[in-house]
Order: sequence, then C-alpha cells, then structure tokens
Amino acid sequence: MAMGDPIKATAASLGSKLPAVRRSSARASRLPGSVRERRVGTDQARADPLPTPDLERFLTGLAETPALWRHLVRHDGNARVFEQIWDGDDVNAWLICWSEDQDTGFHDHDDSAAAILVVDGHVREERLRLDAAPDARVLGPGTTFTVPAAAIHRVLHAGSVPAVTIHTYSPPLRRTGTYSIGPRGALERAPQSYERELRAEVALS
Repeated sequence: MAMGDPIKATAASLGSKLPAVRRSSARASRLPGSVRERRVGTDQARADPLPTPDLERFLTGLAETPALWRHLVRHDGNARVFEQIWDGDDVNAWLICWSEDQDTGFHDHDDSAAAILVVDGHVREERLRLDAAPDARVLGPGTTFTVPAAAIHRVLHAGSVPAVTIHTYSPPLRRTGTYSIGPRGALERAPQSYERELRAEVALS
C-alpha cells in the first residue's frame, strides 16, 4: 500500500462521520485531506462554530483513528508536548502530552469552543469563578468534556502517570487569552498566539 493510502482512508472515515467538516492543511505529512496551504494570521472569514454534538462526534472520530496521532505521543518533563493533528476550515485539533506538575494556567480560547478527550492518564480541569474557589474536577481515560468559548479555565496534569489528551476547537483555534494578577489585584488578560505553549505564570484562586 502506498504511503498516502492510510491517510486518505482515515480522512475518508472521518469525513463520513462528520461531512460538514472541511479540511485544509499546510502540513500534508501529518494531516489528512490536504487541499491547499493556509497562512495563519492572514485576514480570513471565520467559520461558524460547529454545534457541540458535532464537535464531540468529530473528536470521537479522531480518537478512534490512532493512525493520525499515536505515533506523536511522547513526554517531556520540562514542557508539555503538543502536536497539531488536524487543520480544517471548521475545526482544528491537537494532541497534548502531559507530565508531572504541567499546568496551562487560566486562559480562554478567544472565540473558539472546545471539546477535549482524555486518552491516557488523568488531568484536572478548573473553571475560574470570582465569588468562590475554582470549580475543579479530575478527569480520566475515556472522559470527554466541553469548554464554551466564553469560559476561563485551566488544565493541569493529575495523578502519578503521564497523560494524553486530544483537543478540538471550532472555529479553529488561532488565539488564546492568558490571565494574571496585575497592580492592585486587577485581573489582566493578554492575547497570545495558539502556537505558544500556555504556562501557569501566576496562580489565581
């Protein structure tokens, strides 16, 4: 079988699960269904977000197609490992590998909603609340959770073994907002490119 055939097959399989997702890629060696190069950061009309059930179904399709991501799993004790595994007009997706004490810090996804699946290990998700401690939960293998575009949250490694998660975003993630405590206790937001690793700089409680 030619090298490109498994990629075509997995792309066709995912396309049948969610026909509305359109594919484009600048990294054909990693991503299925390459159509054309897309230059991130140029002016483009933003796609409408996929309905949450469709985004979750697409996430399930990715998770059930390990040929797209399993070979990218690796862990680094100094930084989270993140690899883009899908880039489309409606959705993009990332594989993230977690080791002990790794933490995104509180952030938002700009105008993108997210659906996240825990493949291996455990992570803790926290939602920022102003009138109480963050709303926290520990999530294990096979668990899927969604994050509205309006939410401010953080994800941390939990447990004693490395973790692996798959994250999907619609519209495709292009920017994030990071949060810190400024002068006189003010909550401050800083925009950040999706290509930069999120890190916990200041603990918010």
